Amino acid sequence: MALRFIATSVFLIAFQCGAAEYRILVDNPESFAVETTLEEVVVGAAEQLTGMPAADLTANTTDLFSLPEALVNSYGFDGGFFLVDVDIDGLKSRLETAGIDIWSGKRPQFLVWATEERGLDRVMVGNELNSLIDALFSGAARYALPLNRPLMDLDDTLALSPAEIWGEFSGAVLQASARYKVDHVLVLGDRPDQQSLRFWIYGVGQDFTSGEVSGADAKTRAEGLMSILLQYAKSLSLESVPESVPESVPESVPESVPESELLVESFLEQTAKVTLPETKLLSIDYDEVLVLMAFLDYLEIDPAQVKISEISMYPELANIVLETELSMKELDGLVSGFGAVQFVSPLVYALR
Repeated sequence: MALRFIATSVFLIAFQCGAAEYRILVDNPESFAVETTLEEVVVGAAEQLTGMPAADLTANTTDLFSLPEALVNSYGFDGGFFLVDVDIDGLKSRLETAGIDIWSGKRPQFLVWATEERGLDRVMVGNELNSLIDALFSGAARYALPLNRPLMDLDDTLALSPAEIWGEFSGAVLQASARYKVDHVLVLGDRPDQQSLRFWIYGVGQDFTSGEVSGADAKTRAEGLMSILLQYAKSLSLESVPESVPESVPESVPESVPESELLVESFLEQTAKVTLPETKLLSIDYDEVLVLMAFLDYLEIDPAQVKISEISMYPELANIVLETELSMKELDGLVSGFGAVQFVSPLVYALR
């Protein structure tokens, strides 16, 4: 059963209190498998906490996820959604008892540029549907690894070419990526006919890392790359963990929140954070890319009111950072004016 998760700002608040709320879109409540869904949600939360697939988590402890209800604070239907409140503290305790490491430290964010070899040509992959990108971003969401795509507007098209990517011109890659203010860049060179995927990982002030994975289809190649990328990201996270705990805790951090809770952040939490007061983040659940594109055009019908500064697209989910002076109520009125929009929760909508 394919579950479609929608994260809201409630997820961040609840997680810092030792819980995480998941919303699953439900088409038919009467045929909905509650017990199966609870287990899948708990397993998914464990994969996010550890950055490990379920098969590895249960390799030595086959009953690791038995009685998933014991790891859930509450669950139930709410409108068209099934809500599950996962006991993160309890889940972490069970994982640690089984000798499984929690992925601690700040998770690095990667900007992903992609090229594809088509016959004798190598072309940039834009925001069109692409099986490799879809599979890679699905894996990133599964393991809570923050990936973002460039806008691929005229500036990006002029800033970086396939020849510069395959020629390993690190200066060109980092300069083109500078507008997105990220420290880590993942560059892909997919060769479907050769069943091969080249990759390069760049970091500001660091030598780049490169390699190649093979696979008969895009999903297999994406899974191979994700395994390598997770190990690389975990090594970066270890570097971000302070060697000693400061004697004093900033006043803005509640004393009741353990430092490890503040360090272990999911991908969904990181994308929900907006650091500037004049920016707002919309989370859009969508089915059709063309409808999403029309919605984006609609949002910027008056750039003086709303300007899109960043878009992160994943299968069935788009995170859109807006620069706007509109209030929450005014922004909701604007978004709701697009005919195909369905309100889910503040700043979270579904396109139908």
